[in-house]
Formats: sequence, structure tokens, C-alpha cells
Amino acid sequence: MALLEYKDKTTGKVKKRKLDTKLVKSIISLVNKGLVSGIGDPAPGQMCVEAAVAYAMGENHNDHPRCVDDALCDFKIEMNDYSSSLYGWDDELDRARGLRRLAVAQLGTNNRRFSYRLFESKLSDRVRAAVRAKFDADGPTLEDISWRVVEAKCLDDLTAVIGELETYKNRFEEAGFEDDAGQSIDPRDIADELFASDLNKALHWVCEQAVQVLVEMKTPGSQYLHLVPLKHKVSEL
Repeated sequence: MALLEYKDKTTGKVKKRKLDTKLVKSIISLVNKGLVSGIGDPAPGQMCVEAAVAYAMGENHNDHPRCVDDALCDFKIEMNDYSSSLYGWDDELDRARGLRRLAVAQLGTNNRRFSYRLFESKLSDRVRAAVRAKFDADGPTLEDISWRVVEAKCLDDLTAVIGELETYKNRFEEAGFEDDAGQSIDPRDIADELFASDLNKALHWVCEQAVQVLVEMKTPGSQYLHLVPLKHKVSEL
């Protein structure tokens, strides 16, 4: 049974506690109350995913619990905070549904055996392979291109896809992407229009791919995923 480090909020001392079913269930229960964008406040339903883990561990309010690799925390925070007026998680409960399995699988990654670089590489390979597989042999459809944008956004590589969007400008025009004056919209603006339609599905999908990478890496937390089974199939694009 793995031991997880935490910084006791009362004494300020670094302690260890067992990673067991009781702890995992407490984390799941907190996450299921809903997750907010930003670190939030130390109360159920008012925290981000990492703050919820820290809360369950008995730490002071923070978004980098000691039991999780720092770089993995940063990745989780980025996924947690995907939100704007155009796209993102539907609401606090939808964010919780998307991130709760990842909240469990990440536990115990603050050790020398875990390599965030390897995690990032494996996740990138999964995302790129899946997106490439959606492209038609005769060239991408508008739906395919929208997923290419999803790939770019999820991998912080949006600038790399702008040229591709320009290449398929005629396809956008044929699909009626025009402004009120009848002028073609710049591909940079179209990217968000395309992205908006599929981002929620993409966020859930990317989170589950990250979970599967952590399963491959045999993280301590991944052994408890049976406590938070998938409610919907998100294993394919």
C-alpha cells in the first residue's frame, strides 16, 4: 500500500498517510460536488480539482498537493480551467465528471519513478494518432479539421495549425463561414467556431487518455479507478 505525503495544515509538518479506499472515496465525494475554474475557496463544490485533492489530504488551501507531481498538477490545472464564453466545460458538475478519474489516477506521482516527460510524450502520441486517424484519405473534412484544431489547443500548439486552416480556406467558405457583411472570416477566427462545437467532447476524451497513460505507468492511484468507473464511453474520438 502506497504512502502519500501531505503537509498538515495544523502543524505545518510533512506527514504521510495510506492511499486506501477510504481516502479515494473522500476525494471522489469532494470532486463530485463540482469543480470551479481557478483555485476557488476551501469548501466542497467551490474548489478546483487539485485544491479538492489537497483539501481531502488535510492540507492548507492550495492547488499543488504534495502527493502529485508538480508538472502533472500544472497539466491538471490547465485542463480544469478550460473555460470561456465560447467553449469549455459545460458547468462545474461537467468539469467534475471529466476530471474525477484523473484526480484519482494522479495520486502518488510525486516520486522518482514518475516521469512527467514520459507522461507528456505518451499523451501526445495518443492524441496525435487519434486525430490523424480521423483524416480521410482524400483530404480532411470540416469535422476532421475541427478535430485538428482540438488537437492543437489541447497540446498548446494552435499556431501550428493556422497554416492548415488557411490551406482549406475554400472549404470554410463553401460551408458558409462568412461575417455579416458577406466577407470570409479569417481562419484564426474560424478556429474557435470549429473548436466550440466539439471541445466539450474533446476535454472529456483527453482527460481519459491521460488516465490511460497513468494506468500504463502504473501509478499508485490508478489501482483505485474501479471506484470511479466511466459513466459514458469516451475512449474514441
